[in-house]
Amino acid sequence: MEKFNYDFHHTRKPEDYLVYLKRFRGNPQKILEMGSGIGLFLQLCVQEGIDAIGLEYESEGVDFSTERGLTAIQHDLGNPMPFDSNIFDAVFSNQVIEHLLPDAQINMINEAFRVLKSGGQALIISPCRHFEPARLDKYHIGLLTPSEIKQMALKAGFIDINMGYNRCQPVPPIPYDLISALFKAFNTPDLLSQDACLHCYKPL
Repeated sequence: MEKFNYDFHHTRKPEDYLVYLKRFRGNPQKILEMGSGIGLFLQLCVQEGIDAIGLEYESEGVDFSTERGLTAIQHDLGNPMPFDSNIFDAVFSNQVIEHLLPDAQINMINEAFRVLKSGGQALIISPCRHFEPARLDKYHIGLLTPSEIKQMALKAGFIDINMGYNRCQPVPPIPYDLISALFKAFNTPDLLSQDACLHCYKPL
C-alpha cells in the first residue's frame, strides 16, 4: 500500500479544528479520534483540557504525535479497536472513512458505537462521492453519499442523526445562493452534496 502523504497536514494548525470541537454538545472530557494524522486535533483537545487518544494507520503520523507528548496508537481501522466498550464521551473522525474499503468502513462505525458511553456522540466528516474534487483524490477509495453513511450509522445503532453539516457543492454557472436554496428545498439530495458527514448519538 502506498504511504499517505502528510505534507498538506503540516500547513494546518490545531486551531483549524476548533470548528469541529465546538460541534460536540456537553463538553466531552474523553475523546477518541479515528485517523488522527499528525495529531492536530489531539493537540487542540489537550490545549482545551480534554483527554484525547488517536488511532492512526501510518507510523509517521503516530511518531509525529507521540514526539509532541500526544497519545496516538498505530492501528488499522478495519480491525477491532484496542479499547474496552463504553469508555469514550465522543468519537471524532475527519476525512478518514473515505480512505477505507467497505468492510473497514462498517467496522469503523460499529466500533465507534461500541467504545462510546451511553449517550456518547460521534462526529464523522467526509466528502461525498458525487463531489468531483473528492473523486480526483487517489487516496479516496471508499467515497460515500450522505444517505449511505447515515444508513451505516443507523445499522450500528446510532440515533438522533444530524446530517445538517453537509453542504451543497458549487455548480457553475448557477449562483451558489441559488443552488444552496435548491439543496435545502429538496431535502439535501446526495447528488448535490459536497459532503457525507454526520453527527449522531449512542442511545442512553
